[in-house]
Amino acid sequence: MGVAVINLVEVCTCSALSSEFEPIDKRSLFCDLDDNVIIWGKIEKVKEDSRIKMEWYNPSRVMVFSIDLSLKKTPSSRPFRYFWGFMELKLLNFLECEKYGVWSFIVKPFNLKKEFRIVNSVCYDYSKKFIKTNFISIRR
Repeated sequence: MGVAVINLVEVCTCSALSSEFEPIDKRSLFCDLDDNVIIWGKIEKVKEDSRIKMEWYNPSRVMVFSIDLSLKKTPSSRPFRYFWGFMELKLLNFLECEKYGVWSFIVKPFNLKKEFRIVNSVCYDYSKKFIKTNFISIRR
């Protein structure tokens, strides 16, 4: 498989996917009580079979894991494809690394970097969707 020309239309983080694999609840702030963090992307015009790689980095900028995806050429009748990878937040308990703070991911071959935040539920007012601190509140 060679490097294909792929048009990246959109990348976001969300908490769930619809039955049509569209993102539900797009956001960049997650709590350890959420089920998942999902990286979702939409691409078009895949000219030949290709690959996408998603690298997940914790707040210490250490790569925690990566996901390699194979992409098939898109037919003219359906020029879009979706891709996604997810992390179950209950797995945070098993990671021996920094868990809370600003995480990032890189989508290759685009070298697109985005960030999202995971906060501890002790600090998170889920009904009001903000982080409680001694001095400020950060709304999502």
